[in-house]
Parts: sequence; structure tokens; C-alpha cells
Amino acid sequence: MADCELCGESLPTLCPVRVYAPKLIITYPEGVCKGLCPTCVKAAEDTYSKLDQSILNVSSGKCNLCGKPSRLYPVEVQIPSFKEGVENIDMNLCRTCLEACHETHEKYHEKFEEAYH
Repeated sequence: MADCELCGESLPTLCPVRVYAPKLIITYPEGVCKGLCPTCVKAAEDTYSKLDQSILNVSSGKCNLCGKPSRLYPVEVQIPSFKEGVENIDMNLCRTCLEACHETHEKYHEKFEEAYH
């Protein structure tokens, strides 16, 4: 079992997303793979599709996935909770991580369709 990097949900298999973390760029110049659940990848894909529109609240700070300080875009993630069942929380991701999630979504598109239907 592995935990999703964004929501913390424990699943047997996760979708690998290639992230270029600034602290690890010397050791891993090709990037590191972070595991995200299909729900978080789908949420990141929804945010990625809205990047060209001006409806997103853009902030600055550190990305929740790679830790790079840059402009951040909110991704609504569903975090499991014992009180409410599911809490919707905005996690902030940089444009590079959103593009990596988009590539993962394109690569594993068939598996996502099976998971949601």
C-alpha cells in the first residue's frame, strides 16, 4: 500500500507523476516520481484545463508537490476524513507539476475511465 502525495489516501497502486524538485535536482536530474491517486490526477487535470482562462486565483508560495517557490494554482483535493467522510481542500501546485499531471493523465487515460465508471 502506498499513500497519495496530495490527499494521503492509501491505495495498492498509484499513478507516477515525474516531478523536478529543486532540492533533489543534483541527485535526480531526470526528476523523481511522486505517487498520486487517480482522483488527485483528475483534479489536477481539471485545473490544467482552466490554466488559459483567467478564472483561477493565482497565488505565490511553495508548491505542495515539488516544493519549488513559484506561482501556484489551486487544485481541489478530496481528503478522507473521519468526521465528514471527505473534506475538499485546495492544494497549490505550480505550472510544471500541473503539466506533469496532465502527461500522466494522458498516459493512463484508459485506467482513469475504468476507475470513474
